[in-house]
Amino acid sequence: MPPVRTLPPMPEAIAALPRDRGYPVPWVSCWANGQFIVRNTPHSGLVRRCGCTPGQGRALIGTPCADRQRRAMRQRLCGTCGRPLTSPMVFIGERDMPYSQEPALHVECAVFSLRACPHLLHHGTSVGVIIASAYGIMESRVLGFDDRGNPIRRLCPAGDGKRTGGALECLIARMPQSALRHPAEAWLAATG
Repeated sequence: MPPVRTLPPMPEAIAALPRDRGYPVPWVSCWANGQFIVRNTPHSGLVRRCGCTPGQGRALIGTPCADRQRRAMRQRLCGTCGRPLTSPMVFIGERDMPYSQEPALHVECAVFSLRACPHLLHHGTSVGVIIASAYGIMESRVLGFDDRGNPIRRLCPAGDGKRTGGALECLIARMPQSALRHPAEAWLAATG
């Protein structure tokens, strides 16, 4: 097994997370001990559910647990530590993205993630941050599959999915026009 590289100082909430291969596993991450199932619910119609249990099995870092992802989006929970968000909220992705499937983060959780995540470090200058005080929610629904087995998805307003059909896969944050957009490296340098 390769040696675990030294992690930057981490906020207390991140230090309390379960670990896999020496790294703290983001709260929203899926664990390989569960199965995906689709259930019919009275409020949302068909919903993709995840049966994983945090800390059991191997972490699938970069793959969100469908249930925790939707909970984070609805309840404004940090995707890294799982605690309630306060303003400002930080989204990590492409600077020009109009939507994000990744939940927002606390400023300190975003700083740690940008410094510690090998995937984010590898993409360097193409990564951006979006700072927002609020966001809208859309539903991503799987309508079926194409001839290659790729899902056919539709974005629809939150709450319309049961009427429009398909299985609810995840919730999508819609970035407000007032959101501030920065290259991640510049934001990280200015934030400390």
